[in-house]
Amino acid sequence: GEREGGGADAPAALRLLIVGDSSAAGVGVAMQCDALTGQLADELGRRGIAPLRWRLAAATGAEAADAPALLAPLGNEPFDVAIAVFGVNDTTALRPPQRYLAAVERATEMLRQRHGVRAVLWSGLPPMHRLPALPQPLRWVLGSHARVLDRSLAAWCRRSDRADAPLRHVPLAIEGDRTLIASDGFHPATGACRVWARLLADAICRIPDLTERSTT
Repeated sequence: GEREGGGADAPAALRLLIVGDSSAAGVGVAMQCDALTGQLADELGRRGIAPLRWRLAAATGAEAADAPALLAPLGNEPFDVAIAVFGVNDTTALRPPQRYLAAVERATEMLRQRHGVRAVLWSGLPPMHRLPALPQPLRWVLGSHARVLDRSLAAWCRRSDRADAPLRHVPLAIEGDRTLIASDGFHPATGACRVWARLLADAICRIPDLTERSTT
């Protein structure tokens, strides 16, 4: 599907960037409109944030350390809010929390400095201990490591939050049956993307004055 939408020249209520891994890219669903980006655009529209201009920079296998390479083609394009979706591949590679957080910090500063992002939202890691594609005991090992990285990410976001550039950790609290997981047993299906989009839209709308920007 498309990797940008909303019109490059039209004034926008919000300029949104999503950067991340295969789940952010839409792997697990057939159409981009059913993936995180499409469903998030719909959710924000229902909340009155329209028109929306968005860009997607994501790739299968991407870790947090790959964020600079994913952002490089965007140049210095400005955005109001960025959503970062990294951690699953850091988990499967068993990256230690310190190394993961160092990459998270570099990505956050690039978003703030190069792209002028006013708020950065780091999506929490999914419940990897529930993914059927992972056999036991690997599922337990990776699930435990994912929880460690996610707790570390949440604590880092709290420490690094700034009034002039809000930083949020958005827990990926998705509970439900097997239908929320794609047929590959690993990626989010349409229903999970819908819940995910609602969680992120709620978090965006809770950031004061984020959508109050001049369009002149």
